[in-house]
Amino acid sequence: MTAHSTSSNPETTAKLAEIEYPRKAERVYLASLEIAAVYVGTYGGEHMAIVGTSRDLGRSAALQQEVWPTFQIVAAWWVRDRQIGEAIVKAVELPLRFVDPGPRVSDAEHAIALIEDEARKLGIKLTEHVTALERVKASAEKIKSAVDALNKAGDLKWFNDAYREHRARGSRLTYAAARARLYRAVAKRLVLGERWDLSAKLLADVFGEMR
Repeated sequence: MTAHSTSSNPETTAKLAEIEYPRKAERVYLASLEIAAVYVGTYGGEHMAIVGTSRDLGRSAALQQEVWPTFQIVAAWWVRDRQIGEAIVKAVELPLRFVDPGPRVSDAEHAIALIEDEARKLGIKLTEHVTALERVKASAEKIKSAVDALNKAGDLKWFNDAYREHRARGSRLTYAAARARLYRAVAKRLVLGERWDLSAKLLADVFGEMR
């Protein structure tokens, strides 16, 4: 996390709206996917911007507000894991701290531009927070219905066979837990807007290196 405090136009920062923080069920769901957010926050009274990573945006904001009550997160994107998020934040720390964004650009806008530019350089797909939330709300039932339909049609044989093989190797993983891992593997791709299908390509995510 880093802060920048040389904005020449603090009124611009105030125009950026606070994001919608995930509710409890959404926070739990996002955490289960092991994805991470890169965010831009502002301290309204001081016209500063910071960047950071988080698995729980609401909690990150609340912790900041204990010290700075005016703090709010005004932009966020989700990426595949925290390591990717930290790489982006590390790359934008120095330019955010030491480069003046200019007379018509707020600190937050500068931070947003730096993050988007760094993601392009690294070839990393950023999923807007609002888009991720919309997909979270729609994905759970969609995935369960798709898996149940395949199972009913007998088209989940690749998964059931892999589960039996996994158990034969000494694993104590229950079938319900394996199915839950399958749901999460698909959900992660769906929330991040990646291509996905219910096929043996997902087995490594479900059973790991034992496969």
